[in-house]
Amino acid sequence: MAMAGGETGERPPAEASAPAAEPATAAAGLDDKGLTPLLQQYKDLKAQNPQAILLFRCGDFYETFFDDAVVAARELQITLTARGRTGTGQPVPLAGVPYHSVMTYVARLVQKGFTVAICEQMEDPKQAKGLVKREVVRILTPGTIADPQLLEEKSNNWLTAFGRRGERFCLAAVELSTGEMIITSGDKVEMGLLPEEFTRLSPREVLLLEGGDDPLEEGGRCGDRGRQTRSSGRDADEPPEIPDGSDLSDAGVGGGDPAGPIAIGAAGAGAKADPGEPVISGAERRESRPAPSSPSSSAPSGRTGGTGRAAWVPPWQALRPEVHVRRVGEAEAVEALATLFPREPRARFLALPPLELRVLGILAEYLLDTQKCSLGHLRYPQPYRLGDGMVLDEATLRNLELLPDGRERTLGGTLFEVVNRTRTAMGARLLKRWLLKPLIQVAPILERQERVAALHADPVLLAEVREALKGVPDLERLLSRIVLGSRNPRDAQALGLGLARLPFLHERLKNTPLADVADELAPLPDLEGLIARTLRESLPAALTDGGVIADGVDPALDELRGLLRDGDRWLAAFEEKERAATGIKTLRVRKNNVFGYFIEISKGLADKAPAHYVRKQTLTTGERYITAELKEYETKVFSAHDRSIALEKEIYERLVERIREQIPAIQRAAAGLARLDVLASLAWLAQERRFVRPVIVEENRLEIRGGRHPVVEAFLPAGEFHPNDTILDAERRQAIITGPNMAGKSTYLRQTALLVLLAQIGSFVPAESAVIGIVDRIFTRVGASDNLIRGQSTFMVEMMETSLILKNATERSLLILDEIGRGTSTFDGLALAWAILEHINQVTRARTLFATHYHELTDLVPVLPQLFNLNVAVHHDEKSGEMVFLHAIEEGPSNKSYGIEVARLAGLPSGVIDRAREILFELEKTEQDEVGRVTRAVRRPPQAKPQQLSLFAPQMLLAETVRAIDVNNLTPLEALNLLARLKDMANG
Repeated sequence: MAMAGGETGERPPAEASAPAAEPATAAAGLDDKGLTPLLQQYKDLKAQNPQAILLFRCGDFYETFFDDAVVAARELQITLTARGRTGTGQPVPLAGVPYHSVMTYVARLVQKGFTVAICEQMEDPKQAKGLVKREVVRILTPGTIADPQLLEEKSNNWLTAFGRRGERFCLAAVELSTGEMIITSGDKVEMGLLPEEFTRLSPREVLLLEGGDDPLEEGGRCGDRGRQTRSSGRDADEPPEIPDGSDLSDAGVGGGDPAGPIAIGAAGAGAKADPGEPVISGAERRESRPAPSSPSSSAPSGRTGGTGRAAWVPPWQALRPEVHVRRVGEAEAVEALATLFPREPRARFLALPPLELRVLGILAEYLLDTQKCSLGHLRYPQPYRLGDGMVLDEATLRNLELLPDGRERTLGGTLFEVVNRTRTAMGARLLKRWLLKPLIQVAPILERQERVAALHADPVLLAEVREALKGVPDLERLLSRIVLGSRNPRDAQALGLGLARLPFLHERLKNTPLADVADELAPLPDLEGLIARTLRESLPAALTDGGVIADGVDPALDELRGLLRDGDRWLAAFEEKERAATGIKTLRVRKNNVFGYFIEISKGLADKAPAHYVRKQTLTTGERYITAELKEYETKVFSAHDRSIALEKEIYERLVERIREQIPAIQRAAAGLARLDVLASLAWLAQERRFVRPVIVEENRLEIRGGRHPVVEAFLPAGEFHPNDTILDAERRQAIITGPNMAGKSTYLRQTALLVLLAQIGSFVPAESAVIGIVDRIFTRVGASDNLIRGQSTFMVEMMETSLILKNATERSLLILDEIGRGTSTFDGLALAWAILEHINQVTRARTLFATHYHELTDLVPVLPQLFNLNVAVHHDEKSGEMVFLHAIEEGPSNKSYGIEVARLAGLPSGVIDRAREILFELEKTEQDEVGRVTRAVRRPPQAKPQQLSLFAPQMLLAETVRAIDVNNLTPLEALNLLARLKDMANG
């Protein structure tokens, strides 16, 4: 336990047994007079960061106390104990983790949605006079993580800020681990693209500008996990005004949990928050928030609530990020931006429109509040425009299975997993961004194609480039770690090793079609050499461990190290001298961390110790002494160690400063390496999988010959996937596709969309040839499932997604529609599918693949222009009677369905199958009344039942016979007879 007069660097012991009294919590009202100085220090720092779990450095441990200890023990599965008591006699809960593994525990807390404040010792406990000075040096939130240990290396981690004023909005985002900042704004036209943009960025946190038109921000209490927001003219701790009648139900955050929101901080870790108070806790768990009321990111942007006014649905609602409402005035915003970007003139900030200035202001303030250090790696926000690339909504990402997201895959993998051949984490992240935002202009697509083609055409160059990229570290995130204050010297060493790859790549590419990439890879020989010369080859994990700086870098450091190296030789010589002087042959000179250097003499010879030997410790086996000469040497050696560590820190800080000077050049090189990695990955993929270069045109056409599904093909033996053509042009714009289940319709639909997407990121495609007319958006309506959490049925989800498509698709879009209308009754579904197809044909005029089981729709082809029929071929073997799916797309409609046979294959009881055939026979006789209802479906004698074409007749009959065998009751003779019968059945 820390005492009033000082503090050791070691972890004090916790109480041995759990006390009987209730543990103290922040809600219990602590008696400050009863707290030790250390606990009072903790309490003061916790009061400054009530939203966070405070990890409080005590020697070799990071401790948590009171409510934080209860939460940490529960969430991290660590021991909850107690240390000391308050003035009222209550035990103080304690839970801690070792300093060397703290980031592992931090990662687990942040992944669970907690905010974590790191409190460090700001002075050496051995040198401190009294209580060790401590400060919160960093606050980690889900959106402000920069440590690679806490991040998924192939994904970006965006923190976004958003504000809306009338019909205008502004969205800004920062990726702290790479230093990238972006900003976009627009009016009601672009506002409709916000859900898709939030889906693309998938932020873990959203900062919402207070004081605008959104119901979410008017309330000011939507699960705010950040520091209480502030604005000019109001105290920072004063809660925001809450207008009467504010409805926060559409926010996707805040109240609504039947048990009430959990508040941690001033209200206590396990205390229920007052329903009338804002929830401001960083330790609140995400699960405590209610499910969003909006169906998906494709929900309508204007909805009428009980008040009669349109309720605005937050465009991030389907993602369920942490949301913080913050306010800032224009003057405060300018100050925050000036602090964040000290090299930028203030005039640049003052020239920003008010909304953009304030949105960037809340983002800058949040970064400064949480990071508490220089952020020199951040680049000034780059503007972009929504809609400047292909827009992919959440349903399309899900249906096409582009990215891993934890859901079970129908195909066994995602497009990203199958096409990713990158060698670096930077390249993998960039490839994912390309997939999420394909290009929609011919020229930039052709530029990428040219570079991919150059690598593809030169296998030697491609192999050399990929070998050089192999093992290149994540320069973007390494640089960020170094700039943000990482004291792991291995980061700087890895950065130097990455820079060492630049000269070869630059030289190898400068005279190729990738010369512009070579320019980005300009070598940095001075910095690379400085890092190599300054750091030792074998490095410790922490700067404070010493042994970081190479010999020969600094003469003073070499002298101190020499003193430390010669210590053992000096001690041996001193020991020999003292043995000779005293005549004690067993005299030993030793050292330990508690007593330092000492002379040890056995018990029987202690009376021979000279008078100038000062006794330090008595043992059962002997005595320990110190002399003036030995003490002087001890002071000199220990001082040399401390001075060498301090000097190494100084030299390392100078190295870091040199790295800071080269931040723009390093970031440019990192971007070039990432781009080269993606281009080489696409070239390697084309070479490995026999992809071809598509022709990209402006015309509204799509001509794919011998197309193959890139994911399905990857999971099949070579040559087994059946290729198909897709032709959509001015004369044939919409295709109706019919055919049985399991025949490959859905695979064909997704295949077409994926080939278009690959073509528009600049990749080659799996086909014999392809001509791709630019597609502005891909829309999909594939599959059906109830969304029980959001309270929507299969049919509701289907209709909402279809509504989004019809409202937003253009003539240049690609529509992939599968089984529209099957979620409701037959005639309702047919009518809707019919009307939707007519609308697409006559109004939207988009290129469309429309798969359906409503064979009646095939009769629309003579009526609607540009509409044509396709079907999935089925082969009937006349000899065996079997039907075989060919997975081939053919012209014309399908004339049969095999649903009952598929059901039989799935194992439905034979009685059900037989009855289904009887009913099918009656339905096909169309014995219906004037309103279309079936008038009868009577049972027929078994010998009279009709036969739907059987796909699996002989095999199924054999299988059913085997399944019906009662093995336990067969006699030997019956078994032999049955075996003979089965053999006859197998032989046909």
